[in-house]
Amino acid sequence: MNFGFSYVGLIYLVMLMLPNIIWTKNQPKDYEKYVGNENKVLVAFEWDG
Repeated sequence: MNFGFSYVGLIYLVMLMLPNIIWTKNQPKDYEKYVGNENKVLVAFEWDG
């Protein structure tokens, strides 16, 4: 087996993580107040296991 480094895989990983990093740095004002009002069904689907 040949395990190597994939630049395409790295770019894919960065593209997946970038929106989450931006979100954590720029959360909306008073976001913590609205977290408790989230739809419980959608939250369950997000956690998926």
